[in-house]
Amino acid sequence: MSRHRRLWTGPDAEEYLAALREWRRRCVAILTKAPIRSPIALATTEIMHAIDGAAEVITGDRESLWSKPASTGPEMRARFRETDTE
Repeated sequence: MSRHRRLWTGPDAEEYLAALREWRRRCVAILTKAPIRSPIALATTEIMHAIDGAAEVITGDRESLWSKPASTGPEMRARFRETDTE
């Protein structure tokens, strides 16, 4: 019986994170249609928790795949400051 060592590399992690991101996106799409507290919604939520856990193992941040809130960006903030002082 031969043995071989498994090797997990940076590109493997990036590929896995990309797949996790896609799976999580699909789960969110399912949750937008599933009735609240239905068996499919509960099961999909559990899948999302598992995806978040896997992302945490790789990145150290459980929320790394979550959508980030929209930002106005520095140019818009500067424009708002200009109108506030007028």
